[in-house]
Amino acid sequence: MRTLFLLLFILNGSFSVNRNSSEPKIKRFPCTFQLSVNQLIADDLNFQCDSAYENKAFKIENFRITFKGQPSILVSGNTLNKKSKNLAKNLKVGDFVTIFMIENIIKDGKKSNDYSTILIKIIDEPTKLTEEEKLTDKENPTEKG
Repeated sequence: MRTLFLLLFILNGSFSVNRNSSEPKIKRFPCTFQLSVNQLIADDLNFQCDSAYENKAFKIENFRITFKGQPSILVSGNTLNKKSKNLAKNLKVGDFVTIFMIENIIKDGKKSNDYSTILIKIIDEPTKLTEEEKLTDKENPTEKG
């Protein structure tokens, strides 16, 4: 329950520097990232958002991650640690994961802290067509109306 409240509080952007400030302290990326479980637990965790950084890939380092029903986990570096990878392996398609308190965003080799929160929706593994399937698709295009 505490984690759910924290998640709602963060996503709402309710934190502010002080009551008179209109600029939120927590700034969420304008995108909801869609990753498969394997992409989330990969050794090279990359993100890309068409509404930020001119759609260029970026990495993050030193952050907290929260999974539904679990306390947040501190992650040092730019890949998930053993505990967070184990929890990620239990995720199902449609589940959401929140990464917050991001210390650094690394883009073009430079560090910034433009954003502090990322929302991730878990999706199916991307499928790769075999060469045979690609040829079959070209030979038998689907007919339209």
